[in-house]
Amino acid sequence: MMKVWNVKLEEMEIMEETIIIVAINAINVIVTAVENKKIN
Repeated sequence: MMKVWNVKLEEMEIMEETIIIVAINAINVIVTAVENKKIN
């Protein structure tokens, strides 16, 4: 039982990290787009 729980926790941590990375990438894209509009 504990082993299954540990695997689930690790999967959740990996998912959280992936979501954070995706969010940072999205913010970077938005910031870049806004900066490009300011230049134009």
